[in-house]
Amino acid sequence: MFTGSAAVYPRMARRLLMAFPEVRKALSKLSRAEEIAALLSRSNLTEFEQLCAGTLVSQAHAILWLDLLKVKPDAAIGLSLGESNALFSFGYWKDPGALLDEISEAAMYERHIGGAFETAKQAWGPNVPSDWTNWRLQAPVEQVKQALERHPGVEITIIYTDDDCMIGGPADACKQLCDEFGKQAGVKMNQHLIVHAKAMRPFADTWRRLHTREVLSSPGMRKADFDRLRDQAVEGLAQQRAMAVSVAYRLLPSLVYGSDHPYGAFSTEQTLKRVSVRDCVRMAKELGPKGARLFVSAKTDLETLRTTLESGLGGWKGDAPAPAKPKAAAGKMRRLVFVDMPGSAQSTVIMASTGPERDAADYSATSIMARILGGSFSSRLNMNLREDKGYAYGARGGFSYHREGSHLFASARVRADATADSVQQIFNEVAAVREGPLREEELTRERDGALAALPGDFGTSTTSIGSFRELVFYGLPLDWHAREAERLAALTLDDVEAAGREHLPTDAYLVLVVGDGAQVRDGLREFATTRELAFVEVDVDGKPR
Repeated sequence: MFTGSAAVYPRMARRLLMAFPEVRKALSKLSRAEEIAALLSRSNLTEFEQLCAGTLVSQAHAILWLDLLKVKPDAAIGLSLGESNALFSFGYWKDPGALLDEISEAAMYERHIGGAFETAKQAWGPNVPSDWTNWRLQAPVEQVKQALERHPGVEITIIYTDDDCMIGGPADACKQLCDEFGKQAGVKMNQHLIVHAKAMRPFADTWRRLHTREVLSSPGMRKADFDRLRDQAVEGLAQQRAMAVSVAYRLLPSLVYGSDHPYGAFSTEQTLKRVSVRDCVRMAKELGPKGARLFVSAKTDLETLRTTLESGLGGWKGDAPAPAKPKAAAGKMRRLVFVDMPGSAQSTVIMASTGPERDAADYSATSIMARILGGSFSSRLNMNLREDKGYAYGARGGFSYHREGSHLFASARVRADATADSVQQIFNEVAAVREGPLREEELTRERDGALAALPGDFGTSTTSIGSFRELVFYGLPLDWHAREAERLAALTLDDVEAAGREHLPTDAYLVLVVGDGAQVRDGLREFATTRELAFVEVDVDGKPR
């Protein structure tokens, strides 16, 4: 988590730098580091000096966590200044000192968001508050919005949660608004900058220019970054190969589609080490903007968005590669593929086959059929393996879609001593759904669940963008969700049973099991013989043993 400059306080991080000389050494390589470090011993800092100190300390924390402690975070969250510091810390932006120099040259703190407030005067005229303050307010944001109408000049500048926000405006007006929610509800911040406020709109182009760094249109492709990322990938691969469930889902696509198919290929330590920076540079040159799609979810209008994008990306030229249509799946069916993981207390069991296209006419019926089979807690697979037999903590099944085609999976992580029977139970449930009959209450339960889940696809900006990206990716109309509600409501049991007969396999399937061979191999061989399946044993990289 990377905070804004308001979190900076005098003499912060001095003990950190004294305790870890390695951090000091790494920081010294940054431009302006020595100059900024001197600020950490000062008892008073200007707003711009807070910005500089916060940037240096953020880089120090990142060096400690990422380089010394080897922490591998899944995400970085930045607030205000923290957004920039996160990008610097993870290597996406370079040279934070250069950005600070450019901010200083633009007199951003001295003339625009602070000091003379020149930008605010452009927006407000001569009536700029001379006593602008920022307050942290613990109160329901919706009620704060209503209270703003009674306090002209005050606005919400940051929303942290539904009950926590930052407001900015004239000191007296901010205090009066905070007092409406109780004497302890608001805290005055030691920062007198007009930030995240509507008055800063005239400065937007300059702000955008300062914070548009080398990333998208001309990626750096630096060897140090490449080495770090490749080492992380190799380490991650080693972790995947140590867990039965990771091994299973890494190998499954190659078994269904074939190892030379785009959907079936996977990385090995050897293939990762064969990649070079030159390969990445060559690939980056192929990724131009023409033909690409940009998805934006924001409180803005199209014209403003066009102007913003043209300002930041207007100079980026080049064609995007046309997507190639992959060949048909070429995996060998009628096999039981086994991977020995000595000592594994559980086995990962998957039954798989090829499936329908995402834009198939019976997609709605297929999705409900898949939910009945293994797509919900009350599904047949879960009720059998978890609730009835107690073999697994959970079981699931469904279709994994690609741009072209899909594959069926019915899977569970089961007790080692129940591996062979778990495979049999999965076969039984797939056959039962395929051959029918299904029950009316199953259709009602899963259809109602699917209908209730549709609004969640647009619950946040992130999920909204994800939903539209998915539609475009599969070549579906943008009003698909509205039409899907109608299709689901009209489904009959005959429709869902027909989807089971059409898409669940009778013979063209394979089974993948990853587990302790000493406990499960003999039972699986017997099952394969009974089902007339070829028994094939491979290692964790899919090579025959």
